[in-house]
Amino acid sequence: MTPRGFNRTEAAAYVGCSAGLFDRMVKDGIMPEPRCLGENRLVWDRQELDACFDELPRRHLKIANDGLTGWDDVEEGARANR
Repeated sequence: MTPRGFNRTEAAAYVGCSAGLFDRMVKDGIMPEPRCLGENRLVWDRQELDACFDELPRRHLKIANDGLTGWDDVEEGARANR
C-alpha cells in the first residue's frame, strides 16, 4: 500500500528536494501546509504534494546544434542562484 501521508523528510524526498528547501517552499506557499494526524504528528498529503508539484514552473532547455541539452548550463545556473 502506498502511504498517503508523509512526514517532513519523506515529503521533501517525494518532491525531490532537501528538507530545508521544502521548508522554504511551504513557507512561501509553493508546497502545501501539513495536516495534523493526532496531537503531535504533522503529515503532508501526497495528493496535495502532487497538485503543487504539477504547478511548479518548467525551465525550457535550449537544444544545442549537436542535439544535446544544456544541462551543464542548467546546473551552473542553479549553483549561481544558491
